[in-house]
Amino acid sequence: MNREPSSGRVPPNSLDAERAVLGGILLENGAMNVIIEILESEHFYSSANGTIFETMRTLFARSEPIDQVTLRAALVGSNKLASVGGDDYLLSLSMTIPTVANIEAHAKIVKEKAIVRRMLSVCHELAAEGYGDYGEIENYLDTAESRVFNVAKERAKNPYEHIREVVKRTFMTIQEAAQRGAAITGLPTGFAKVDSMTAGMHPGDLIIIAGRPGMGKTSFALNVAVNAVVKSGQGVAIFSLEMPKEQLAQRMLGSEARVDGSRLRTGKLIREDWPKLSKAAGLLSTLPIFIDDTPAISMLELRSKARRIASEHGL
Repeated sequence: MNREPSSGRVPPNSLDAERAVLGGILLENGAMNVIIEILESEHFYSSANGTIFETMRTLFARSEPIDQVTLRAALVGSNKLASVGGDDYLLSLSMTIPTVANIEAHAKIVKEKAIVRRMLSVCHELAAEGYGDYGEIENYLDTAESRVFNVAKERAKNPYEHIREVVKRTFMTIQEAAQRGAAITGLPTGFAKVDSMTAGMHPGDLIIIAGRPGMGKTSFALNVAVNAVVKSGQGVAIFSLEMPKEQLAQRMLGSEARVDGSRLRTGKLIREDWPKLSKAAGLLSTLPIFIDDTPAISMLELRSKARRIASEHGL
């Protein structure tokens, strides 16, 4: 429990919320699918709670159950049981809350307090530098702005989003640019030759689309996603590590409407393009396609998000 060195005050925290999160995970392991998208171990004010959460993450990543026995064994194996409070503390976590109904709200409280602590820390560091040799004023202010902005970005990770909303924004962007000047047993790809060779995409398949830059890998993958939804009626989740949602939606609109991508980007559309784009936007908005463009997403977080999308939307 560290205090601020300059004031002696205890930094913002909620140990009750931290214990509620840990106790909720013990009560319902499935809650980890939600929590793992919100919290990291460093968000916990109590180092013991942070260690316990990280151990839970490790068990979850191995698809092992998280309960008193497995958690204790993992902590003993890493020689950390005593440092987190021993058996008595682990037992107290199980009796913290009777339900996991509010665990997401508890996790957000933990993260909120962590962000405020981080902001206070950055402000203290900037103040210390300001009283000392801060160098060129432009560099000092730029650094201060960047560090504060980075803390602000921690408020929430990019959520997945229904393509309906993405298409709306993308279509508005296009309008603004214009004003400025059977043998198949699996999911079909929509490409007859590919489907004839693979019989479609099947559960457990790992399909790698390889090619040099600019050869159309992304466009092909997006076409496969749309075709799979249209032809099978099943939903699709798209995870993009580099390209923003709006760019993906723009490519999908162009492909579905058969409108040249360069005309979409520049807004130099011809009269015949608009009806085709409107029809394509209407179709895409009704499809169960969900897009997540979180950069540098980990495999663990991707898996958790995929499970959550599947659970909430019946994919």
